[in-house]
Amino acid sequence: MQGAVFVRQAGVLYRSTFLCAVCDGVVCGYTIGAPVIGGSEAAWVIRLGGCAILRGRGNWPRSDAGP
Repeated sequence: MQGAVFVRQAGVLYRSTFLCAVCDGVVCGYTIGAPVIGGSEAAWVIRLGGCAILRGRGNWPRSDAGP
């Protein structure tokens, strides 16, 4: 339950760096970053998650990819 609370709060705190990966219309991963203070465009990756079946592939087939 603690992880779910963190992700919910992070979505509010780090909205600009809370990104979701979608494959064939299904959310299959996410990343949360914390922007660096001081005008920099850099950010720290706070959490990174993905579906177990798609991990380690580097890339997955996209439905919009050609043959």
